[in-house]
This record gives sequence, structure tokens and C-alpha cells, in this order.
Amino acid sequence: MFNFLTDILLIKGSIAENIKQKNSSLLSPCMVLFAAVLYGITSYYSGTFTDQLPVYLLFAYIYMVASQLGITLLLWAMCRLFGGTSRFMDVFIAVGYSFIPYGIMAAANAYYTPATTTGLVLILASVLYLMYLLTKVLHLLEGFSQTKATFGIIIGFIFVSSFIYIFGY
Repeated sequence: MFNFLTDILLIKGSIAENIKQKNSSLLSPCMVLFAAVLYGITSYYSGTFTDQLPVYLLFAYIYMVASQLGITLLLWAMCRLFGGTSRFMDVFIAVGYSFIPYGIMAAANAYYTPATTTGLVLILASVLYLMYLLTKVLHLLEGFSQTKATFGIIIGFIFVSSFIYIFGY
């Protein structure tokens, strides 16, 4: 059980093989669902909305799937830019494996105010961990070198950051 959790959190072992072989697995959407439940429950208890818990969970799931689509599109474009050949759905499934830190980041963003250092540290750590996992996904999926995959993720991060800076968040 511990080995399986380590494989999930570090994307290695059977999880890495699924990504490398481009095998579909039920674990990827389950990780997105887990991130959505984490975000939905945190939003509910932080008082962000005023509806019942199922409404929070539904909107959190829609938010996570939309985020997964956006991150997938960005990663797929990076794959194509660097000569990759993966299909969009292969990247979509692989990105789902890296969604636990995204759920933690969304939950920390919903619960903490920017003035608290704990929330800021948790958000920054989650972003760095998400970038690490996305680099690993890109490396496994396309067979890029670690440097090339890291460079692709950094370019994507700069693109998203500049978009947020120009158009606001």
C-alpha cells in the first residue's frame, strides 16, 4: 500500500508505466475527483459560497475538469512545439495523474487569505510540486529529456503568468 501511494505521489512504478505506454486508467479521473472533493469541501467550510455541500462538490468538479482541459491544452501545445507526437487524450489522461497538488493549491487558495504566510507557502509549494509532476509527465509521455521537459513547463508557466498579469485574475 505504501509503495502504491509513493507511486501515485511521485509518478513512478506502475503509474509511470501507464503514462509511458499511454494506457488509460481509472486512477487518473479518480485523482481529479479527489482534488475536486478536497477543493469543494474546503470551499464549503471556508464560507466562500452559501449553497449546500453537493453544489460545492459539483462546481469544484467542473472547475477541476476545466482546469485539467486547460493544462492539457497547454502541455499538448508544448509537446507539439518540441516535436512530440502524443494525442490530446493521451496528454489529458496523463495530466490527471498530477492533480493532487493542484487540488491542494485550489483548496489553500479558497481557505487562506493572501495575507497569511501559511496559505502563501502552501500555494507556492503546491505550484512547484505541480510543475515537477507535469515535467515528469511530459518526460514520460514524450520521452523528452528532463531538461527539455522542464524547459517546456517553464515556458508554459511563463505564458500563463503573463496572461494572468495582462488580463488579471
